[in-house]
Amino acid sequence: MEHHLGMLEVLPPKERDALIALARSVWFPKASYLYHEGQIGESLYIISSGRVGIWIGGERGHPTLINTLGPTEVLGEMAILGSERVRTASVQALTDVRALQFDARDIHQLLERRPRAYLLFIDILVKRVQRLTNQVGEYADLDGQTRVYRQICAMADTGETTGQTTGQTTVLPLAQHHLASLAAVSLRLASDVLSKARNDGLIQTGRGEIVVLDWPTVRRRAGLHHRK
Repeated sequence: MEHHLGMLEVLPPKERDALIALARSVWFPKASYLYHEGQIGESLYIISSGRVGIWIGGERGHPTLINTLGPTEVLGEMAILGSERVRTASVQALTDVRALQFDARDIHQLLERRPRAYLLFIDILVKRVQRLTNQVGEYADLDGQTRVYRQICAMADTGETTGQTTGQTTVLPLAQHHLASLAAVSLRLASDVLSKARNDGLIQTGRGEIVVLDWPTVRRRAGLHHRK
């Protein structure tokens, strides 16, 4: 099976092939967890296909979905690089997920041989901070309805959704409670927004998924009407 290698693409071919030879191809069924917040981190993942949700606060009994990640994205780098080696979030498969799993020891050996590889992780962390900064800005500047539509668009704009796109119709692996958490709105508001969108013919909803039928109107309601 062909894998999306993400950050590893920038490594010299010999170094990259040697590291990939040490990786395991793993599969996680929908709704299963790759790992849990508070666990000791012993591996890093690069998603090959599918999408995962990043949850925080589960140890306090109030888990919050803060982000979703898809193919070529890296998971688990914080625990690998941090001194405490503790997972800072839980990661759940929103769809069936395939990934490359790298042992922490192999990643550390790579960094010892090629210190410049730290730049790969710095780039990942910078992009995560930028994404979080933009998300916080939206919470402050946009009303709840717009934020719900913005999160629908964000998932479609970050690469593969579920691998199921036909023409202008796209299936997103989002339940109402996922969308409410991502947009930082109440479940009732998210439900009202989706109900109106269904009535207007913009989407269809199923068990744990949203089917977008009218992207131009969805983008306008997200305040992204200037984009094609």
